[in-house]
Amino acid sequence: RMLTGLLIPLTTCSARLTVYVLLASIFFPSNAALVIFGMYVASVVLVIGVGLVLLGSGDQAGAEKEFRAAIRIQPGIVEWRLTLARLLASQGKTDEARFHLEQSLKYKPGFTDARAVYVQVLTDMRRPAEAEKQARLAVENDPNSDVARELLGGMLAAKGDLAGARRELSEAVRIQPGNGRAQIQLGMVLANQGDRISAIPHLTAAAQSPDPNIRGAAQQALQALSRR
Repeated sequence: RMLTGLLIPLTTCSARLTVYVLLASIFFPSNAALVIFGMYVASVVLVIGVGLVLLGSGDQAGAEKEFRAAIRIQPGIVEWRLTLARLLASQGKTDEARFHLEQSLKYKPGFTDARAVYVQVLTDMRRPAEAEKQARLAVENDPNSDVARELLGGMLAAKGDLAGARRELSEAVRIQPGNGRAQIQLGMVLANQGDRISAIPHLTAAAQSPDPNIRGAAQQALQALSRR
């Protein structure tokens, strides 16, 4: 908290414009406008950099404060809102996380990463119908996104629509064969449909994922299939 307090002066605001104008006019009279713009950009970069450092160090409260400050300066930068939303969601502040995700999607409807986090937040809030709606919107806005297809496929699988899940997840792995999450989900859907032969290649692909959680789950699924 003390460190965060020391970093607050890095945050710029419109009240400092007169000071920036004065300094730029005195020291850089021929490029005053560019220098003033550079000061604002430098301030935003410093705030975000500090926020990332605090987040990496585990100081969630400090990181949250820095990202809030950055969003006040530039409310339309959707990536910052997404980072803040993820941070809030990890702390159980789902309502506020939802607000920032909705704002991100308002500025950029095709922002699939924000839509994916929004689906997860709605799922955690036990609102499956709304989560499925957002997953469908993700596909509608970006039909060639493997992440969007994976989102919708996962939602359909969760509600028991295996045929729909198979269709969407097949599209996801066609678009991006390296999507380990889509590969393992498709393998599990195929196995639940009794199509063991088709399931094995997808589970095998997932077992090569760099993500240890996906890799471990795929290996367990393959072992379970081999015992059938």
